[in-house]
Amino acid sequence: MQCSRAPPPTTRTFNADACPRPVKGFRPRVVDFVVDIKMNPHVQAILSPIPVRGSMQPIMEPPQQTEYVSAAPPTPSASPPRSLGASSPWGVVAVAIAATALVLNLVIPGPMGPVGPQGEGGATGPSGPAGPQGPAGPQGLPGNGTVMSHSDTTNVVTIGSSCTHYNGAEVTIDVLGPGTVVVTSSVMIRVTHSSGTRDIAWIALADTTTACVDDAFLGIAVVASGQPSDSYWYSVPMVRPFNVPGAGSYTFYVNGRMTSGAGGDVFWHGSLVAEYYLS
Repeated sequence: MQCSRAPPPTTRTFNADACPRPVKGFRPRVVDFVVDIKMNPHVQAILSPIPVRGSMQPIMEPPQQTEYVSAAPPTPSASPPRSLGASSPWGVVAVAIAATALVLNLVIPGPMGPVGPQGEGGATGPSGPAGPQGPAGPQGLPGNGTVMSHSDTTNVVTIGSSCTHYNGAEVTIDVLGPGTVVVTSSVMIRVTHSSGTRDIAWIALADTTTACVDDAFLGIAVVASGQPSDSYWYSVPMVRPFNVPGAGSYTFYVNGRMTSGAGGDVFWHGSLVAEYYLS
């Protein structure tokens, strides 16, 4: 009696996911899978003859066609980790924290950094266009020019033996501040002379109507006693400076007196010019 083992199973399961994926465009053939399986040493051991106890002759069974069945893909053992998307609670918290950090970074400035070194000066840029006309400024102080005033008269006034004002021979000037007023004048007088008498006339500029000061600015006309009796005409020029303490209006006068030979002597014509100089 001969015993024999049950033939090994000829149907084996082929797991397609355990093999490398074919290159795109390559389609393997069934024959290729069969050749690969037969070349495996484990497969050869299964297909090799199995000795039977009590007999030296192996029992050979006809080979059967191997059937390959693709296995179902493996079921994952655990669920994959869920992503923290914007829709999940933790995603919303993460977005809120990031937005808060961004706002704080924009609103709350950081500490002042150290001052950097002075850079090199750049080139001068082109001139810009002219701006609009500005408003007028306040009135400035008077410049180095002069303020002038003048007057003249043809009044005929008798010159007495005491200081006499030549009525109409005066000039008024308005000044802006302290300074000097220089008055120049030319006065025509007529001296009635009697032979044997010396006639002397003083003509003066003053800031009052009663001053006939004998000084370096005095004008004088003299007819010697030996001259024949007659009327003698003189044009007496004068100049005198006057200090003015401040702004205001000032008047200056022509005065005169006969210190000798008074009688019939008169002021005939007169003119005055006043000029102001700012200190």
